[in-house]
Amino acid sequence: MNVNQTNVTKDKSSESKNRDEEPSICETMKSNTSQIIRKMESHIPTFAQLSSDLYSEYLHMYDDLFATCYAAQKDFLDKTGMDQNMLADWKEYWKLATQITNSQIDFAANFAKEYVKTRIATIKLFDHYTHQVIDSYAKVFSKGSAS
Repeated sequence: MNVNQTNVTKDKSSESKNRDEEPSICETMKSNTSQIIRKMESHIPTFAQLSSDLYSEYLHMYDDLFATCYAAQKDFLDKTGMDQNMLADWKEYWKLATQITNSQIDFAANFAKEYVKTRIATIKLFDHYTHQVIDSYAKVFSKGSAS
């Protein structure tokens, strides 16, 4: 290797090293944005477990509440003279209310799925067009600096 080749190799090496050490707006934004998204994503299992724990506690509370209700129900119904037809209507009302609530839960879940699918498609579209714009600007700027 001659002296000129050695100097060219050193210049390329130091140029690459300087580029790595120089602050970059894009690299800074990418790094920090990725860090935030990964942090949020890492907590998804925690949020899912916390929600599950919360709903389990609600279920336990209501199961316990209604278990104690059975004991008081007979005494209450005997004292008020409520007839069985009214209880049958009450049961049908709550059956319908439960069906409506369950369909609303399914609707909300399906809406959330479609919302996320749409957001992901939009992000991919934005990413695609952003790359096209950046590539176009890079070509224009490289032609301008070559002149």
